[in-house]
Amino acid sequence: MQLLYNETMMTTCRDVPTICIDLASAIKFVSEDFSDLLHTTASGSRKIGELLADRLKDLIR
Repeated sequence: MQLLYNETMMTTCRDVPTICIDLASAIKFVSEDFSDLLHTTASGSRKIGELLADRLKDLIR
């Protein structure tokens, strides 16, 4: 289910002129990174935050 959601979101991002970052492909998540199927724990949120900071830093200067 999550794979289908991710694929649909990335397809939409390609069709609409917007910035999208494919977290599922860029981050190696482990089960401890999630408290349930959707919500991240502190460790998962840290991984996402670090990736976003790295990818967006040149766009927000």
